[in-house]
Amino acid sequence: MTKHRGLILGLALAALIGLSARDAQAGDLTINVSWASGPAGGINISVGSPFALPDSTSNFVDVNLPVLNASLTGSAYLSTDPNAGGFLALNAQSNNPGSATGANIKLDATAQLASATGDNTITVVASQTGFMSPSGAGVLTTANSGNFTNYTVGDSQTSFSSVNSVDTTPHNNYVVPAGAPNPYSAAMGGTAGATVSSGGYTLSDTTTITLALSGFNASNPGSSATDQTTNSATFRAVPEPAGLVMMVTGMPLPLVVMGLLRRRRAAA
Repeated sequence: MTKHRGLILGLALAALIGLSARDAQAGDLTINVSWASGPAGGINISVGSPFALPDSTSNFVDVNLPVLNASLTGSAYLSTDPNAGGFLALNAQSNNPGSATGANIKLDATAQLASATGDNTITVVASQTGFMSPSGAGVLTTANSGNFTNYTVGDSQTSFSSVNSVDTTPHNNYVVPAGAPNPYSAAMGGTAGATVSSGGYTLSDTTTITLALSGFNASNPGSSATDQTTNSATFRAVPEPAGLVMMVTGMPLPLVVMGLLRRRRAAA
């Protein structure tokens, strides 16, 4: 009994240490918005930020659009009109710390020109540290779409995902061509092989939007050039050969090996 009690206490202590390590390494999901003449490092938005709505959580960021849009000083997206210009939608969500089926982040953004002056390129990054599962060797996949309305030919969007310092390739680059329908939509995907540690890793989505200043409609700002985008990143583990055997048979590996040996002996 004493031996079992010691074992139980040891397991409980190990579990508490594991939970404490996970809590220490986990980070809040953050949306960063940056532009050339903006503040150094851009604007970071996470739960508790004045730029985040009260329904935001560690794994969900719902942006307070009027507050953010009024802070985009120097950009062509600076807006105090709640019905036109700036970000018309901006949020991100994740399943941090991940699961056996994958770790993922999804970013949704809609940006509209609010002026014919200022920086017309703006970058949005949704990022989070502390992902734990899955780990090891795997594949990072990105799925992305862009939907341009009232565009100018040459308006563009570049999107990609990353795990730690590894990016999906090639970066998804949309450029509105001459003769494209209005609205113009495109969708792409990309992959990259990566190996991550069970000690924690960072997953990110990045989208850069450029809308020509000529796309601003002064007489009707609500019909100015707009880009709506959705970008999702998913990291999935690649099962090792032994894992594949167990997954296919549904049996522990030692039993599989014993079965194979018995068959060989019977055949001999």
